[in-house]
Amino acid sequence: MQSKKNNKLNSTQKILIIGFSCLILAVVVVAILLWGKLSSMSQTDTSGAGGNYVIDESNLADVKEAMAQKVEDGYFEVNMNTAWTFLNGEEPSTNAYVANGNANSLPITFEILLEEEVIYSSSLIPVGNRIKEIKLNKDLDAGTYDAVCMYHLWKEDGTENSSFGVNITIVVHE
Repeated sequence: MQSKKNNKLNSTQKILIIGFSCLILAVVVVAILLWGKLSSMSQTDTSGAGGNYVIDESNLADVKEAMAQKVEDGYFEVNMNTAWTFLNGEEPSTNAYVANGNANSLPITFEILLEEEVIYSSSLIPVGNRIKEIKLNKDLDAGTYDAVCMYHLWKEDGTENSSFGVNITIVVHE
C-alpha cells in the first residue's frame, strides 16, 4: 500500500515545476519577440524613406542615391581620440589627434573648452588632414580634467555651416 506522501508532490517539487514552467514561458516570449524583430528588419526598402535596405546589383544605384540624399549638408565626420595625455602643462600631448575625415567636403576647426574657457583653438584643417601635435594655450596643473572639444564646419565663404561638441578627458601628469 502506498502512503499519501508518495501520491502528492511535495513543496520543493511544486516550486521546481512552477519555476521550469516560467522559464519555458520566458524562452517562448523572447523567441517570439526576436522573430518579430528579425522579420521586420528583413523587409526591402529602397524608397529612401526607411532605414533598412536589402541591397543587390539590381538596386545598388537607387539605394546609394537614397542614402546620399539622407545626409544633410551640415553633417561631417571627424576622427579623434577622447583621452588626451600631457606630460606637463607646457608640452604638446603625447597622444591627442584630430582629423578631418576624407568623406567631408569642407574644412573644420576645433576648440577645447574647459569650464567654458577656450584653452586651445586649432587652425583650419583641410579635408583628409589632421593635427597631431596639440599644445594647450593654458598651463594646467597636474590632474584629470573633463573638457569639451567643439568642432566647426566652415563653408567656402568663411561662414560656419554647423558645429557639435564631444566630451574629452585631459590628463596632465606633472
